Amino acid sequence: MGIKINGTEASILLSRRAALLGAGAGAASLALAGCSGNKTNQGSAPAAPASVIDEEAFKAALDCIDRDYVYNLCTDLSMIGNDDCELGFRNAGSTGENKCRERIVKEMEAIGLGVQVDTYPVHAWEFRSAGMTVGDEQYTLSSFAGAPGTDGPLTAELIDCGDGTAANYVDKDVAGKIVITHFDNYNYWFMAPAYEAELAGARAIIVETIGENYNVGTDTLYCFDVASRDSIPVLCITKDDAAKLAKQMEAGEVTATLNVDATIDKQGESGNVLGMIPAAVETDQNITTGAHFDGYFHAFMDDVWGVAVWMGIAKALVDSGYKPNHNIIFIAFGSEEYGTTNNHYDWCTGVWNQINTCKPEWVGQNICHLEMDSVRPDADTYIVNATPELHSWFKARLEGIEPPSDQYVNGFELRSQNGPWGQDYDMEIAGVPGFCAGKTGNSIWKTKCYHTNASSPENDWNETVFTWISEQYLRMLMEFDGCTISPLDFSTIVEQVKETFDPSMVKDGDVADAYLAALDNVAELSAAHYQLVTKANDLVRAKRADGEDVSDLVARLTAHGAELLDTYKIIQKDKLKLDIWDVVAYKHDIIQLNLNSLNDTIANLEKGDAEAALESLFNVDTTYLASVFSKEVYEYTGITALDPERDDLYWGTGKTMEQVNTFDVYHAIEDKALAGDSDFSAEIDMLNDMIAFEDDLFARSLEGDTALLDQVADILSASTLKADLDELN
Repeated sequence: MGIKINGTEASILLSRRAALLGAGAGAASLALAGCSGNKTNQGSAPAAPASVIDEEAFKAALDCIDRDYVYNLCTDLSMIGNDDCELGFRNAGSTGENKCRERIVKEMEAIGLGVQVDTYPVHAWEFRSAGMTVGDEQYTLSSFAGAPGTDGPLTAELIDCGDGTAANYVDKDVAGKIVITHFDNYNYWFMAPAYEAELAGARAIIVETIGENYNVGTDTLYCFDVASRDSIPVLCITKDDAAKLAKQMEAGEVTATLNVDATIDKQGESGNVLGMIPAAVETDQNITTGAHFDGYFHAFMDDVWGVAVWMGIAKALVDSGYKPNHNIIFIAFGSEEYGTTNNHYDWCTGVWNQINTCKPEWVGQNICHLEMDSVRPDADTYIVNATPELHSWFKARLEGIEPPSDQYVNGFELRSQNGPWGQDYDMEIAGVPGFCAGKTGNSIWKTKCYHTNASSPENDWNETVFTWISEQYLRMLMEFDGCTISPLDFSTIVEQVKETFDPSMVKDGDVADAYLAALDNVAELSAAHYQLVTKANDLVRAKRADGEDVSDLVARLTAHGAELLDTYKIIQKDKLKLDIWDVVAYKHDIIQLNLNSLNDTIANLEKGDAEAALESLFNVDTTYLASVFSKEVYEYTGITALDPERDDLYWGTGKTMEQVNTFDVYHAIEDKALAGDSDFSAEIDMLNDMIAFEDDLFARSLEGDTALLDQVADILSASTLKADLDELN
């Protein structure tokens, strides 16, 4: 790698993203610490007893799941799109989303559910078409969600700007022109190159996505949330059309006429559809399920498939006469793919609104949320992503399962929470434990069909996966319905922290010791309390099985459940954070990575190795953006967009960490190296200031987390659950 990186070298450098994702991911690292294959890994957290559900009721409901009903409903919903849009599309507040929502309301009513629609404000985005004419060639494009249209035909010169980074605009006049770029959005999101183009005066930017992670097909269009400023159109072109366009541009200057019919209404409205099967005995305790119906193109698997499968399960429960212990609420979410402009956190706004503005009272009442999102039709491993506090419960329940070996050749795995790429995350950080099952990392479907116009019943439907997922979610739903108290155990959280926390990196040993002591205290208290919760749930199940009236017992235990959910909220809302890639992480993971990288940078500079120093510095916060984009773009997308002081970031609010601004020091090192200057004393001083900042942040973070853990310990210590159980027994 050269010092002053060009476009190709930037691509190589930025492909290190995968390595960074695993470098300090404490919360994410538990993916390897749950279950693997068909065996449960041993951990300190106590295991739950075998599931106790009414197997006859389960079989009766399972027999009522109608494959044709689900397939036909999913196909019908997928064909709903925006008015006058051949490509489909049904995004936040659009005509397509509204039509799909109305269809779901009618279906829930026909099933016999109690139906309600919760609405909320969005920046409604309506995409109808995008096309470009260059000479005699006509090109069909797609727009990224949240980007504006052209307000009529736009005729301008088309100019190639490589991978869209700052180096591509040096000595190049793109003012008033249409820019075409080629990059892998696994390396950086559309917001950065789009803003770079805007600052250079471009009227629109067209993206050919490259790489092996998304949209590898040559003739498919692609779409995602743009998470960018709503200033210029941001469009996708197929690889085949990009190659054809390149040949036209090789022949000389090219003038294009671009017409993007897309509008943004910042006073728009979206909504979620709620269908309820009420509890047999009136209660305010709920179990929620979810999947989203908005989508790009005529999206089938992402995710009206999930909506239709849940509807099939709901219909089966009604048809079989199942009488739940909790209110079971089936939610079809809108605004998952996109919901607002000018915001890094522009997706999953529908579920965020549901639990934060529409039904905040659910926190403390919902014992679990079962999410279904983008199940992979070619999954080779049955993966359950669950909030860590449910891992003890899941370990026992997954122990005896045998996924179809012809499909799930690698068996099953229990992994840590899905993170913000699923709606369960928004429920979790609000205080509702959740999980999502059926995704997998090794998926050709994801690279070829996901978020492209290749998504279709022919490419997405898998009979084996449908049957297995339907059966497993039905069973898990019934098992949670048998829990009076949510089966939460915080031991797994402590295990995760101890896997990666390095107390030797903390300047003040007393601060580190206090934190470790608080962790140990919570682990001990939680392990004991989890056993009590298990006994409480078993007691209620046994009495119900004997036909006893348990209403007074349930009322008494429900108060303990709400208390435990308060504890859960403290951990999920305040202790867990997001790193720069939006991966769930602990504060110490992020800070330790920064400190190690900054110290390595200094060590390399002291050895005179500027190239190695830049590689180390690359790992600090959002330096990956500073290395290839202009300062204004870097500070807007890499610092301001993630500012922890902001209160307008939806599910990102309170989850981001303070960033260090590395732009000046990065480029100072780079420039000196190119000039042959080996005196980096000034830069080392700058880096030492950053280390001092991180040291202070580390201490403040640990002190804050210790206080949070003490709150958890106080709640668990003060619980009277043991005394109540002793009295009841």
